[in-house]
Amino acid sequence: MNQIKAMPEQEKFEHTFEMVDLYQKNVLPFVEAHLGPAERHNLHAIWQAAIAPIRQDDGDYKRYASAHSNWLWIAHCSHNTLAEMLSSDEVLEYKRMLLRMYKQQRDNPNLAILRLLKAHVTLARLLLYEMQWMTPITVAKCSRSEVVCVVPECKVLKTSGTDRICRVDCQNVGRAFSSQMYNLRRVTVLKNHGCTITLTPIVNHKQG
Repeated sequence: MNQIKAMPEQEKFEHTFEMVDLYQKNVLPFVEAHLGPAERHNLHAIWQAAIAPIRQDDGDYKRYASAHSNWLWIAHCSHNTLAEMLSSDEVLEYKRMLLRMYKQQRDNPNLAILRLLKAHVTLARLLLYEMQWMTPITVAKCSRSEVVCVVPECKVLKTSGTDRICRVDCQNVGRAFSSQMYNLRRVTVLKNHGCTITLTPIVNHKQG
């Protein structure tokens, strides 16, 4: 009963491939606006140096693995470059842009209805299902007051040099995404190469 539905490999590929596309459409213009066309060209060249080709005749698992590797490389290069070259305020602006990208990808009108109905368990299950494009995840506890899930071996952290992706995409942007899209407070506790994530409802107290 506690387990969530497994996301098919084809859907993982589609989701990851779309995220790569969103990075290309949003991050490069952001870099040009803040650092100029030369830095945009440099970053794009770095991306291209290690992007793996994706062939239509490959199986879903192989296509997903290639797309996931491409996303990790693009995110790694982008985060590291911008962390070094932007001011602290501009880095916050960058993170807000990433949040808009994640929200754009999962703009589902059903979420608004579920938020109104305060269907927190359903919202948590939908969020955890959605997170499977990034890494495998299992549910350890599920109740109306909290849902606890475990990532024993994070697919992101298995790759060297991805600590900043963990902090930016998963913890920082992911926390805001969980709050704004799913009305869930997300607390992440890192452990070895994985983490424990606790989701609890955000209760809005009305002023009397």
